Order: sequence, then structure tokens, then C-alpha cells
Amino acid sequence: LFTVAAEGRTAPSGAEVVRHRAVTVDFGSLFASGSPKGRAAMPTVNLNLFADAVYTGVVTDAGEEGGYASWSGTVEGTDRGTFSMVVVGDTYAAHVNTGSSVFEVRASGDVYHVVEIDQSQFVDHPPGSFDDPIIGELDQPDARSTGRANQDSGNILDILVLYTPAAKAAWGGGKGRVIETNIALAVTETNTSYAWSDVSTRLRMVKVE
Repeated sequence: LFTVAAEGRTAPSGAEVVRHRAVTVDFGSLFASGSPKGRAAMPTVNLNLFADAVYTGVVTDAGEEGGYASWSGTVEGTDRGTFSMVVVGDTYAAHVNTGSSVFEVRASGDVYHVVEIDQSQFVDHPPGSFDDPIIGELDQPDARSTGRANQDSGNILDILVLYTPAAKAAWGGGKGRVIETNIALAVTETNTSYAWSDVSTRLRMVKVE
């Protein structure tokens, strides 16, 4: 899926970055005649992240909804390893968790980067950094008295995501595709987590702007 490319102007940095390499993405292996391949046409995907980190992703879910294509599944030969990939417009993003290592593929400037992540470097915000509001008891109307009982199962949660110009710039600017692709990836990963946890709820991204 990935071919080594010349290093771009912007390389990933941060304490969490173990290593990285610049790549191009073979979109032709993901699409046929302009449409994303389904499970039947693409039952597996070659996740050649690094020379010593090559995995086979077994596609368990593939589709197109909310303006983006997505694929997710398991990582062959690992204990509960999973992967998720999305394409929004002409921008790709992916997350691979093998159980022992975590990788991301992200657009970075004018190229893509495969990045191995050390999650131990992420820390929670210090106590007191945010003012957590205290929410009291809310009076909830009885659904039976309003005549709306059982009208909505709650299995599908429609979500609207708004981002600021500063957030867009932090993700590389451009037409907003980079930040929108990572938002779509987060939705895909959430739905995959729900599925693996036997939770029937699914998120449906209806608008991003």
C-alpha cells in the first residue's frame, strides 16, 4: 500500500514519535473505477509500514458514508490487533494497533508519513487545567406523557463537527482535507470499538466544517 518517498518539508516531531518515514499511498489498490473497494474486492490489505513492520489487514468492514470511504478490520497474526483507514476527497489517514505497537499514517505537508507512536508519552491534563462544570439533576419529561416513547432507539447518533481556522492550520491548512480526514478516522475507530465491544450504537457524521 505504501511506497517510500522523498522526505517532505515537514517531518513529524514530538516525544511520542518513535520513528517515521515518508511514503506515497497507492490509491489504486483502494478504489476501482472511482469507487472504494468493498470486502469482496479487497478482503485483505498489505500494511507495509516499515521494513520490519509489515502486516496483513483482514477487512471486516468497508463502506462509504458521510462523504468519506472507510475500511477497518483485524491485523493478521496479532492478538486483537486492529486497523482503520479513511479517505476524504484525495486525502488518506490510517491507524494500526498491533497490540504491541501503534502506528499512524498521516498527511504531513506535501507527503504522507508512517509514524510509530509511543503512547506512554501522552499524559492527561494536570488537575485544575480545565474547569469541569458541575452538572446537577435535570428534569427529564416522561416519554409516555409526551407521546414520543420508543420513537428513537438511540442506535444511530448523528454528529456535527466544527473546527476553527487555527485547528485547520495546525493540521496542515489547505482545503481542510487533512483535519476532516482525521475526524473521519476518529469516527471510524469509534464505530469499530463499538462493534468489537458488542455495542449497537454507531456514530454517523452528517456534517464537518
